[in-house]
Amino acid sequence: MDFHRHRRLQHSSRPGSGYFVTWRLDGSLPVARVTDLWTSDGPKFVELDQLLDAVSTRSRWLERRDVAGVIANALLKGERESRYELGAWVLMPNHVHAALRPLGDHDLASTVRRIKGSSAHEANRLLNRSGS
Repeated sequence: MDFHRHRRLQHSSRPGSGYFVTWRLDGSLPVARVTDLWTSDGPKFVELDQLLDAVSTRSRWLERRDVAGVIANALLKGERESRYELGAWVLMPNHVHAALRPLGDHDLASTVRRIKGSSAHEANRLLNRSGS
């Protein structure tokens, strides 16, 4: 098993395993709230997810059909290219949930980085923005 740290949360990965991943749009929550709740611990994860669902302001770019389409296309492209098996996934106004299993030489970190990087670049182009 491979362990690595991303920010403050320790991640572990095993070749051939499936994962449930969540990521949020930059600026969707105040940083102080995110650092208090960013964990894989069940109750705190649920609290963070409920907080993301309740936010009616801030970054909600995934409400736009064109921006949501960029994320959906990125998820489906990786599956088509046999980078991972894609299970259930959902796009919320300010965050994404996806179940996936990296295939072959593709590990979890590089898989998620590729999805987020390519989709952020294209979404920012549509929004006439720069940054993360």
